[in-house]
Amino acid sequence: MTAAIDEPHRVALYALVEPGGDPADRFAVAQAHAARSGSEIAFRLCDSTGMTDPFTRPGLARAYAAIRRGEIHGLVAASRTDISSFDHPYEQELRRLRAVPGFLLLAHDETHA
Repeated sequence: MTAAIDEPHRVALYALVEPGGDPADRFAVAQAHAARSGSEIAFRLCDSTGMTDPFTRPGLARAYAAIRRGEIHGLVAASRTDISSFDHPYEQELRRLRAVPGFLLLAHDETHA
């Protein structure tokens, strides 16, 4: 999905933490991955809702709005658990991102053991 973008990829770092949690470690992992991929970081967004439905998270909603406005091309997160640890909601968000159109880069590949 990122190959079609001619300019540097402008992204938002995204983290999901438990209520009262500190996103610093997750942002650090995502930021390092964004740097390795050559992405330009526009801003950071965090939701502290815990594992709620991604559709109800205000930070994620701001990310989608920024993608639709052309401010960013996609999101970078430490791992898929920043979106959802459950398959169906995670896959739903990937489809939703693609429809915006945007992308998600993950620092950790959790599909391999």
